[in-house]
Amino acid sequence: MRKTINKVSTKILEKAIWLSIPNTKIDPTDFQNPTRRIILNKSSEERHGTSGSYFSPKCNKRIFYESKLEFDFFTSLELSSDVIDFGFQPLKIEYKFNDYFYPYYPDFYYQLKNGSCVLGEVKKLNKMGLFLNWSKWKAMKHYCKKNGMGFLITDGKHEIRDLRNMKVNQNLRREILELFENSTAIDWEIIWDIKEKYKASIKNLTCLVYQEKIKWYKQPSMFVKDKQKM
Repeated sequence: MRKTINKVSTKILEKAIWLSIPNTKIDPTDFQNPTRRIILNKSSEERHGTSGSYFSPKCNKRIFYESKLEFDFFTSLELSSDVIDFGFQPLKIEYKFNDYFYPYYPDFYYQLKNGSCVLGEVKKLNKMGLFLNWSKWKAMKHYCKKNGMGFLITDGKHEIRDLRNMKVNQNLRREILELFENSTAIDWEIIWDIKEKYKASIKNLTCLVYQEKIKWYKQPSMFVKDKQKM
């Protein structure tokens, strides 16, 4: 765990978003009974397991995680002098996707010294462009605003709003937006070919999707951009 600690920064915690007055009266014991089952995968000598658990000295409880990113993030919470408590998948929030409602369990919560709490998700940067995730996070954003909580979407280094200012291959942007002039939906294979043509990365594509408000669906795999109203 020591090697991981040296790589983790607590600065990302400062980027939590607050859309209402922080509620400093939240009781963290409300977050102690997650109802979603976590399936643990074994570790190997080459890497930390994709899921597992460890005992938190700060919180005096066992913390479960489902990815190396989550493990690193929980380490940052363990190290932060501003955080007095934290946990995993603290509650269930309903979100709407394609006209149906589904349960969603945010990855974490943490409580600050002043009593306020933050809910959030640890996600790889290239997963921050998926419309399914946007739907989940919209529901979490509404929940946090209603309950006076902050929210944070991060890969441990970046917060989702950082995508707004990241550079995008301009040829990639131009050609994809030209396609949307004649169609509202484009198949993944076409987008992939354009990405390969300009040797653009998935990170580049994710930034473009976020900046241009393009809906990236995984099943079926396509990109959708609503026509702007005049």
